[in-house]
Amino acid sequence: MSIVANQTIDALREVGTPPLITYERALVLACLREPPPFGMKPYGDAYRAVAFDPNWLAETLIANALAEGDGSSRLRDLAASTSKGPSRALVKEHSIDEARHARWYIAITELVFPGSIPASLRVELHSLIPFYEEIDFLSARKNSAFAHDITIDDLIQMNIAEIRTRIHQLIQRPILLAYAPLESQSRLIRLLDVLICDETKHIAYTAKMIDELSKDFGPDDTVELFSQRMRDFNKITNDEVSTLTFPSCHRCNGCAMRTRVN
Repeated sequence: MSIVANQTIDALREVGTPPLITYERALVLACLREPPPFGMKPYGDAYRAVAFDPNWLAETLIANALAEGDGSSRLRDLAASTSKGPSRALVKEHSIDEARHARWYIAITELVFPGSIPASLRVELHSLIPFYEEIDFLSARKNSAFAHDITIDDLIQMNIAEIRTRIHQLIQRPILLAYAPLESQSRLIRLLDVLICDETKHIAYTAKMIDELSKDFGPDDTVELFSQRMRDFNKITNDEVSTLTFPSCHRCNGCAMRTRVN
């Protein structure tokens, strides 16, 4: 079994997720057929090499914040358009989590690199991250590509993305702790711990929904679609690594470039 599939299934067991026959088969086969680069040593080595530059690392943390905020808005549209109550509630919670994570990435940047975010930029960043009220989940944004009832394809793509994010956070964690001043360590560890817990929670709920929807979609078709989406995701990952952008770094809209580590 690949390290990605093995780590993911172990993490699911740790949070009490029961065996999910079709989902786990789909994940294991996808990782065998289309080995994810984010589970391989060269990926971690490449990230650690560029993370030696503290300015680059600070910029990527801000880019992560903006990407989480953007992902939160997309999930909000998906939740608002999903008809089944339980599914809608889970996607809504995921959306709220992502918005919170966006704020945490800003906090993490300031904990690791105190003074790196100018006050004016901090205000601008927080203005770009959604704050939700119940009314925000009543309808999707006009012309949103995510204004539709959730599908098994959506869930598979979400699941793979969350798996990669979790692995990326595990790679990133010791680097952040190495840079952070002593007085920031305890709070930083708490934030990083909760981030990992939330990512595992998101992997778990999407895995359960994939397994349930596979009964109508077809177990074999679910396995094939999972492999196809892993292939698509691997191409994106390889493109990012080849340009040293990694997850989210190319989505910063210039904001991250205004951080500066002394």
